[in-house]
Amino acid sequence: MRKKCNNIKVDKLWITWGICPDNILTKKSDVSRMGPRYIQFFVLKILSRMSQSPKEINGRLNGIGFKTPTGSLYPLMRKLKRSGLAITGYEESDTGVRIKTYSLTEKGHNRLTDFRGDWRRLNDVVNSL
Repeated sequence: MRKKCNNIKVDKLWITWGICPDNILTKKSDVSRMGPRYIQFFVLKILSRMSQSPKEINGRLNGIGFKTPTGSLYPLMRKLKRSGLAITGYEESDTGVRIKTYSLTEKGHNRLTDFRGDWRRLNDVVNSL
């Protein structure tokens, strides 16, 4: 069973990931290989403002049209932590439940700055065509 394509438009660029039915390209560009790198960029950007739980991060991603199941973020969050880009902490919810949150380290902020530079260069290239 094939999954639907996931698409997001960011600064006039469509990013597609997942398996598209019959590999049909629509008006949106198929840049599925960019997906994993850019979802990391989006997560780093979200965490640059404040620590958040994967559920909150997923809500922010869904709010901009980037549909991801909450469970799919956990491997990425573990990878960010293992690579020293994020650290974990715990916050208590209104009901008293401890919620694991993630926040960026200095290394994470540096990686975000690198991604922003890459994004500007990509944008410049696309606009020059």
